[in-house]
Amino acid sequence: MSHILQLKERRKRIFLSCLLFLLMTLFLPAAGQSTAPAVPDAEKASGVEALDLSDTSKAQQKLNAMSADEVARYLADPKAPQFSWALAALRKKGEAAIPHLIRLMSRDDLGFGWTAPAEALLSIGDKSLPSLIDLLKGDSQTARRSAAWALMKRNKPCKDAIAPLIEVLKGKDESAAGHAAAALAPNGKDAAEAVPHLIPLAFKITARTHAPCLAVEAIGLDPTLIPNVIEHVAAVSGEPKADALRLHVGARLLAASGKDCAAALAEALGHKSRTVRLAAAQAIQKIGKQAKTEAVEKALNAAVADDATRIDAAAALVAIGASAKAAVPGLIKDLESGRVDMLATTNFRYTCRAAEVLALIPEAVPALIEGLRSDKEIVRIGCVWAMPTDKATAKQVVPKIKELLARSTSQEEQELVVAKLYQLDPDWVRQAAAGGPESRPDWPPRHWHQVASRVAAAAKAEAKKAAE
Repeated sequence: MSHILQLKERRKRIFLSCLLFLLMTLFLPAAGQSTAPAVPDAEKASGVEALDLSDTSKAQQKLNAMSADEVARYLADPKAPQFSWALAALRKKGEAAIPHLIRLMSRDDLGFGWTAPAEALLSIGDKSLPSLIDLLKGDSQTARRSAAWALMKRNKPCKDAIAPLIEVLKGKDESAAGHAAAALAPNGKDAAEAVPHLIPLAFKITARTHAPCLAVEAIGLDPTLIPNVIEHVAAVSGEPKADALRLHVGARLLAASGKDCAAALAEALGHKSRTVRLAAAQAIQKIGKQAKTEAVEKALNAAVADDATRIDAAAALVAIGASAKAAVPGLIKDLESGRVDMLATTNFRYTCRAAEVLALIPEAVPALIEGLRSDKEIVRIGCVWAMPTDKATAKQVVPKIKELLARSTSQEEQELVVAKLYQLDPDWVRQAAAGGPESRPDWPPRHWHQVASRVAAAAKAEAKKAAE
């Protein structure tokens, strides 16, 4: 059966090769035939003198010597070779080129080159701003998108453009709305009236959600709009990608309200929707110590008792400078959700959000040491990964970690243990590597190889750093 399939595949390749050869024969010019670009019909019809592109240097000099109106006559056909040359020449004409570039930005036939006229207009400077704003107010969807893109690339405040940009946000073109959102961001608080329109746009999974989020973060979120954000976050669809987006966007938008939203976030931590509770906890993490109030701390301590929100609530307690000791037992249990991904035969990547949070809690050290005795390997790996590396901790934990290395039978666990020992007691690891396998007859050979490879990698990194 496999032989028959191979034969069919070979015949298919032969057929495609013959077809390609036939097409090349029909459509490619014969040997010696001129390949100079033909003069487009639009150019012939307008009576424009043909532009000889066989010598591009002379063609460019000829275009540079023309006026803006004369150069614009070569822009009739965007697919013609002289179009890009004419556009490049038009950029050098200053204010005289603005009307022609504005007309180009309204055309629907530019294909992937639709941004080129806008780039040329930006090179002229702020004298083109009134024309761009007029484009935003026009009826052409293409023109509005091009103008919004140009203002986004300009990346400077423009108060006169705020109102028309908000109108673009209200439109159906999500691409143009994304450009408009990015163009509003540099205006800061002056664009506050745009925020109610940016919020729903940020939650559209088909939209460019990053631009609306950045705009709200730059402008700021009025606390009175927090219920609006929470309403969108709570509208869980059951589709994992959409719900993950709601959580991410919700946390960013809630954090944009800063310290003024502490009371609202404390209330959101008790919301019936798990996604809202998580978004509130993540927003507090982003705001940090400015969000610390008695109500917020109390709500976070309550959230720590909930398996669904414990990790983010504990991280939020650390972020505001409060004690997260109460979360430690639950976080140790959550280490079971960790994951080891093999990247190569001698390397792996460990990922676990609970371990990341435990590493931030100084009071977690005794529980981490106790966790080294767990009968579950993923828990032991998490405890080693989260173990602090300061000198005070090193004296306490190094003997325990060495004991773990001695009884470990897992390659992934051994690699992580050796890496942690190199941080806590590098001299011991170097000495073990220098002595060779014979110096540690109590070790299986794989232990020594882990140590040796770790020392070699560290030495290479140190040498590279010294060379820089």
